[in-house]
Amino acid sequence: MMTELSPQAQSMVDSSTGGKYNILANSFMNSGATRGGTGGNAVTALTTNLGFSVSSLERIIAIHRPSSTVDIQAAYSLGNRGTGGLSEFQYLVNSESYPARPVILDSKGAESMAETLIADHALADFKKSATFNNGFVAVGTLGVGTSALTGDAPDIAKSGCFMEGAPDGLTAGAAAAAGAGATASDIGTFLVATEFESGLSDGKSSTIYSGISTIASVVQWVGKYANATAESFTLDFYAQYTVLLSLDTRGSGVWSISV
Repeated sequence: MMTELSPQAQSMVDSSTGGKYNILANSFMNSGATRGGTGGNAVTALTTNLGFSVSSLERIIAIHRPSSTVDIQAAYSLGNRGTGGLSEFQYLVNSESYPARPVILDSKGAESMAETLIADHALADFKKSATFNNGFVAVGTLGVGTSALTGDAPDIAKSGCFMEGAPDGLTAGAAAAAGAGATASDIGTFLVATEFESGLSDGKSSTIYSGISTIASVVQWVGKYANATAESFTLDFYAQYTVLLSLDTRGSGVWSISV
């Protein structure tokens, strides 16, 4: 939305600010990594530097995608996300753990779901309703069926991934993966998000510096993986952070961005 002020109103605003304007907003940056290969060379633990250096880190979203791409994964690029065999994870900022203890991924995904809802400011917000409570059960090797926490083959259909009702008529989430062709609504959609803000309510993160500073810090992902034979996975990390937009209309007249 945009509001255009009259010349008189703009003159009053300009007089009160001295021609200097500061706006806080949110932005994202990306970092990537690769986890393991197939067979005995596959890794069961991954620690990688992310390079996020900002004044106010608010949250990090982590996504696992199979490195080998099949047609259905390419067709539904927002839904080709698996678990990569992830069993627990946390972040290190200068060797300090976030969260304080690792997030454990069991067959139901309760802890990782709770952390994701916290990062979305939705866990205790009854005005929001989540549409991704189902779909955590990850499929196994292509053509075989289910294997908890592997996520090797997101092109195999899963039941009711978006709580739209399971295709076989069972309660959404109750059915196991099926060998049917995947559709846009039932391929893999797993991700994990971690909160770094200081317990603020929804809507405050874009108006004050509420995250942690990682300037001159080392930010690392520490993940453990239960499936040593899974195929290689590409990891994408998306950091949400606060930026300061500044404009001095009586000086350079050019916007500057501070992170």
